[in-house]
Amino acid sequence: MTMDQTNLANQVRPLVERLHRDLDRLSYYQLLSVGRTASTTAIQQAFYRRAVLLHPDRHFRLDDAELKAKINTVYKRISEAYRVLSTPPLRTLYDSRLLQGQLRLQQKDDESQS
Repeated sequence: MTMDQTNLANQVRPLVERLHRDLDRLSYYQLLSVGRTASTTAIQQAFYRRAVLLHPDRHFRLDDAELKAKINTVYKRISEAYRVLSTPPLRTLYDSRLLQGQLRLQQKDDESQS
């Protein structure tokens, strides 16, 4: 692993560890660090900030298989959050489910709104 890869791994490790640990307790809004009234543009910008840092292709040379796996898991959930929150019918459905305590949309919910 190069020095750049080591530095990158050290930069993202705390964020990845925290997000991975809390993944099942965070709403899509929390994953992207935006408020519930965030505009589509703000959601897009938040996703891109996270994606630039956490995209698995940036970390393919990591020797730490556990960290790579966590990065992949977190990135998939962040992508899911972006897809739902940037699609108006899915966001509306998600917001109503969130009020009921459901932090994720199920695949069947997602497909019925597409």
